[in-house]
Amino acid sequence: VPPVLCRCDIVAVAVSERRKGYGRALKEAVVDEARTVGAVAVASIVHRDNTAMTALNRQLGATVEQIPEDPEHCRCLIGPLQG
Repeated sequence: VPPVLCRCDIVAVAVSERRKGYGRALKEAVVDEARTVGAVAVASIVHRDNTAMTALNRQLGATVEQIPEDPEHCRCLIGPLQG
């Protein structure tokens, strides 16, 4: 069975609700579900100006790298996930 990579496309929180932990709760839920289904990692693309989401990904153990062909975004990879 090939390894499974979970792709997290969107985590969005209303402006009025930011800085209350909702983004972290959503992202942690994605990581937990990915782990449950046996995924090896969670990948997401984040706009380079979204420093809060980039920082959250790093806090959750992500490596963050620039995307040479898309300088407006960076790739965040949380993993390997432990089952």
